[in-house]
Amino acid sequence: MPLTPESAARDIDAAIVDEMMRTDAPAPSPDASRDAHIRVLLAHSRHLAAQIHDLVEGQKATDERLDQGSERMDALQKSLDGNTEVTTEVRDILNGVKLGFKVLNWVGAAAKPLFKLVAFIAAAYSTWYAATHNGKGPWVP
Repeated sequence: MPLTPESAARDIDAAIVDEMMRTDAPAPSPDASRDAHIRVLLAHSRHLAAQIHDLVEGQKATDERLDQGSERMDALQKSLDGNTEVTTEVRDILNGVKLGFKVLNWVGAAAKPLFKLVAFIAAAYSTWYAATHNGKGPWVP
């Protein structure tokens, strides 16, 4: 059972009471009482030293865990920075592709009327050619 201040005090107080209760023992002298109090104080100081030692060891363990946590956080931050860089590059590529499709859409929108005009001109030329060359088409050999 671990030594606690309460148990140490109880043990010493019990020893003092036992010594006082003995009928054959002389009455405690002031020196004996002082010695008993010194023993109690020594027991408490030993217990306090043990507690301080435990606290120091616990603090060391906590510091080690915090250092490990800091290292893990640094590794996560580096990974996150790399991921952010890749994500930025992918976003830039996708924005470029999106812009390319917009340009193709504009080209397609401009080409539709142009193709209609070219088709109309080709039809008009075919009709004129057929009319002036006895029904023979311009592209027929």
